[in-house]
Amino acid sequence: MSEPSRRHFLVGTLIGLAALAIAILAWLYPFEPGPSPFRKSEKAPSTVSPEPSKPEPPRGEEPPRPSVRQPIVLPNRDYGIEGGRSAEASVTLEPGGVLTGSYTIINRVAFQGYHGAIVITLTAPDGTPLKEFTTSPLGVDGDAIPGGTSRRTENFRFEVPPEMLDQIKDANQIIVRGVRR
Repeated sequence: MSEPSRRHFLVGTLIGLAALAIAILAWLYPFEPGPSPFRKSEKAPSTVSPEPSKPEPPRGEEPPRPSVRQPIVLPNRDYGIEGGRSAEASVTLEPGGVLTGSYTIINRVAFQGYHGAIVITLTAPDGTPLKEFTTSPLGVDGDAIPGGTSRRTENFRFEVPPEMLDQIKDANQIIVRGVRR
């Protein structure tokens, strides 16, 4: 073998071994990303604005309560699952008892995929669970897998039984969490 061919063979072999070592280390110790100055945040910046003061009702009168006859909306929010894995969801309870929305499963771990879903629990005013709905799990690839999908979005629709609908008065009775499946 000539000298240039031998040199190319050695360089190629060293590059291949280095890539193999990096892949093995990434598999053994998955990268859990933190804030990076080079990556744009996917979350909207949070701003805290003071809530306007509400006038107190006259003594002896109950304050007006929202009814399920008006839609109850939980805007899009991140429901973290665990290090680098999260789920975002927006949920609306329509007046007719239809629970709709969309959810996104996100993976920021380099080489490990997972399946995630959203669990929505409707509760009575005293906090006891009435009904639980689980979306279909979505599989996502690792963040650094070429050609992979590390973010997937789907819509959902569930029917709330009419006997439970009258017990749900406000958004605090709708509990949403992200889960790993």
